[in-house]
Amino acid sequence: MEFKVSVPADSYWVMGDNRQNSTDSRYHQDLPSGGFVNREFVVGRAVVISWPFEHWILLDNYPD
Repeated sequence: MEFKVSVPADSYWVMGDNRQNSTDSRYHQDLPSGGFVNREFVVGRAVVISWPFEHWILLDNYPD
């Protein structure tokens, strides 16, 4: 599926990590949100970048 978006301020465009089988933002473009997730609804925090493998790193932007 081709798509082109401009992400509004304080929002995220969410891509699944199994993109062939994920129902991510691409599949919600017809909703009132346009597929974007407002920052106020994000409750988790990334702790690692694992793909592509050469970019693998533990992130230090999370509290103890």
